[in-house]
Amino acid sequence: MPKDAAVQTMTQAQFAKHRKVTPKSVTKWKQAGRLVLTADGLIDVKASELLLDERPERYRGGVTQAGGNKPEVTPDLDDDGNLSLADAIRRKENYLGLQRKRDWEISNGEWVRVEDIETLVETTFRAVREKLLPIPVRVQMSMPPEVAQLAHDMTQKHLYEAMQEIYEDGMKTCNDIEDQAIFMAKRNRRS
Repeated sequence: MPKDAAVQTMTQAQFAKHRKVTPKSVTKWKQAGRLVLTADGLIDVKASELLLDERPERYRGGVTQAGGNKPEVTPDLDDDGNLSLADAIRRKENYLGLQRKRDWEISNGEWVRVEDIETLVETTFRAVREKLLPIPVRVQMSMPPEVAQLAHDMTQKHLYEAMQEIYEDGMKTCNDIEDQAIFMAKRNRRS
């Protein structure tokens, strides 16, 4: 096949010569889902080059052949808006890879569940509250009777205000963590 602009598809060997790489590299790209294949197994040159050019200039310590401004790749959709088989397979493999990565990170303790953090904050707050609530009574008991009730009421008022602030700050932190987790999940779904 000639290498002019009219060429739309190539075999793996032709594509290897076209990209000036070994056929083994083309096979790896195919297995990694970096090539767009036609229904008859040939490589769609234009779409595959776009996918390959999306890679960063530095990849695993080496330098990729592509660089500079990289065009945005849009999946090939048929008339009904469905993905082509190659795009569907590539998308599926990408999401499975992301899922395996997430599972590995979870098993290594790099992720924590928001519910676990909320439970920890609530348990800690309850323990602090249980320690602080008896303080007004202790203060009242150690004071002379004429100022004991006033000391109790003032201490209790300040403790309740402080506990309310701590609780609100804790809930704000939990909500911020949850919002960030939701944002990250949405961002990962888009990529």
